[in-house]
Amino acid sequence: MIRLQTNDIKNEFIELVKDKSNYRFDKLTNQNFIEIQDCHFIADSPYIIQHDKIIYNDDWYEINYDPLLTYNQFLKSVNNLVYDRYSRKSFMYMGDKIENDPCTTGMQMILDKDFRLNWIVNMRSNNIIKYTTDYKWQNSWFDHAVFMLNKRISCKIQKGIMYWNACSMHVYEEDFELLLK
Repeated sequence: MIRLQTNDIKNEFIELVKDKSNYRFDKLTNQNFIEIQDCHFIADSPYIIQHDKIIYNDDWYEINYDPLLTYNQFLKSVNNLVYDRYSRKSFMYMGDKIENDPCTTGMQMILDKDFRLNWIVNMRSNNIIKYTTDYKWQNSWFDHAVFMLNKRISCKIQKGIMYWNACSMHVYEEDFELLLK
C-alpha cells in the first residue's frame, strides 16, 4: 500500500493553489481557501509547509483540548493495550455531545506485530498552518503513551508511525504565499 507523507500533501497544495478554479470562499473568515477532502497521510514531520506562525500555544491546548482528552480516557486506552496487545479499543474521543465541536475528533493507539505503537489522529478540520501545533500536541501524547506502555508491559514498546486523517485539510488565502515560496 502506498501512503502519502507530509511532503506529498505539501506538493498537492502547491498544485492546487496555482489554479484559481480550486479556490472556495469561506464566509466566516471572509477569504478564499483551498482544501483536500478526506486527506490521509503519515505525519512524518511537524510541518506541511515551513512557517514561523504560532496559531495556538501550549496554554490553548491545556485549556481547550486537554479537558476533552481526560487523563482517565488516556489511561483506559493504555490499559486496553496492556491487557490485550491486539486491542482496537484504545480510542480516545474528543467531543462532548453537541456543545463542543473540536477540530480533533479522536485518536487511536494500535500496537503492530513488532510491538511498535502507532498513533492515529482523526480531524474534522485541519488548517495546514495549524497542523504544526496540532502535531506537537499529538506527538507529546504519543510519546507519553509509549512511556506509559513501557512501564506496564514486559516487552519493549517502540514508537511507531503517526497517521493523520483530516476530513478537510485546508489553507486560507492569507497563507497562500507560503505555498508559493
